[in-house]
Amino acid sequence: MKEACKKLWLKSGILVVSGLMAMSGFHIIPQAFAASDSGESVVTKGSGKHVRYMITQFKRDVTGDRVKDVITLIGQKEFPQDGWNEKLYLRVVDGKSHKRTQVEVGNGGYEPSLRFGDFNGDRITDIRVHIFSGATGHSPIENYYYTVDKGSLSEIK
Repeated sequence: MKEACKKLWLKSGILVVSGLMAMSGFHIIPQAFAASDSGESVVTKGSGKHVRYMITQFKRDVTGDRVKDVITLIGQKEFPQDGWNEKLYLRVVDGKSHKRTQVEVGNGGYEPSLRFGDFNGDRITDIRVHIFSGATGHSPIENYYYTVDKGSLSEIK
């Protein structure tokens, strides 16, 4: 009877520890291997300790052809729990041609996000990448503006 209780206790302990280990990194795992609405894999593990992951993704027409495109903001970190993104990438997949274009944005930062609007006055939606670049994660703020022109991403100066 004692031996049966020990085995049951051991199995229970292993299950609890396994569950805790799985949950400890849960906040990053769903994003790390998420697939975009276009069916492509948007994020892969990098080499070494660096991991790329999807920060956010939107469907908007940014090419002016009235077909929604997939806009993805991707971060790269040394460790998943870090707040600082060493690198940031903006990827646009054209909804009509499915052509993918990607650029590296800025010098990294905290809490990056995307905003949309016509920033260059051409009546086509453009993309703004908003990044906190200060040590506290709250200041200073950097904004990078991009437009899709002839299938490629160009920074609006």
